[in-house]
Amino acid sequence: MVKFKNVMLLIMVVLLSFVAKAQETTSEIQGLISNADGPIPFVTVIATHQPTGTKYGTTTREDGRYNLPNLKIGGPYSIDVSFVGLKPEHRDGITLFWDKHLNRILNSQMM
Repeated sequence: MVKFKNVMLLIMVVLLSFVAKAQETTSEIQGLISNADGPIPFVTVIATHQPTGTKYGTTTREDGRYNLPNLKIGGPYSIDVSFVGLKPEHRDGITLFWDKHLNRILNSQMM
């Protein structure tokens, strides 16, 4: 009987460890890059986690939207946006929260 209880306890501990690892501990930045003419496709978007210097990058899709998933919570982050012919943009002081999506809409200007 004692051996059965120990085996059941071990099984429960193993199963609970998988459940604990499955919890989401990241956040996401998503947004739209546009100008007076509308959405801008293929713009480079880089988010930098300032305390560690870790960079996360993507490009906008044809509709000007972008997603940077699986970012560390907290911050601050900075966002850099660049594209040939557009004035580069830089934003600081962005803080991400657990299980939340930050929407950033940036309006780029021609150089």
